[in-house]
Amino acid sequence: MVKQLLRNRLRKSIIEGKLAATASCSHRTGQDNEPKHTSRLCRGRNAWLSPLGCAMFTLNVQIELNSKLGQRIPFLQHLVALAVVEAVCSLPGYQDIDLRVKWPNDIYYGNRMKLGGVLVTSTVLGSTFHLLIGCGFNVTNSNPTVCINDLIQSYNLQHSCSLQPLSCAQLIARTVNCLEALIDNFQQGGPESVLPTYYKRWLHRCVT
Repeated sequence: MVKQLLRNRLRKSIIEGKLAATASCSHRTGQDNEPKHTSRLCRGRNAWLSPLGCAMFTLNVQIELNSKLGQRIPFLQHLVALAVVEAVCSLPGYQDIDLRVKWPNDIYYGNRMKLGGVLVTSTVLGSTFHLLIGCGFNVTNSNPTVCINDLIQSYNLQHSCSLQPLSCAQLIARTVNCLEALIDNFQQGGPESVLPTYYKRWLHRCVT
């Protein structure tokens, strides 16, 4: 059902960096504690192991070379990581959940540990970048590091509130929506249109 919703959402004509015609998402949810993992390729050909509860998706994006984003295509990986953080932190009540973007393409819990990442590969055909975006982040799985719902639970305990846990399907859909908005803003206004939001979510300290 989620796959079909995303395909419907993304099936549109490509106009200066809109999300392209097809997308696939691979995500699993549930409370199964058995160590079932699949692996995905990460930067440096490292493997990202994803247990149950890790949201993963792949998007095809086409960007015209002569567009604002096409002239600064490395920004795309930053926009994707930012879209994941915004998918959570732009929800009413969730704005103080301590999710951060770590340069160039990681999603972090504060400055403590990684809970997601982005990989973008590109090919140029004619006057168009054809890009494949792979993204994965921990939503409901506390292992191997930490997950978004752990952060929500901790926030609830610290602030005596009752924010609801989030689902993989919900956050994949919100991330795609946020990414489309960020791409549109960049195409209209260039880097200056997104940098204030990026700096707001940026992990400023050095993290190793």
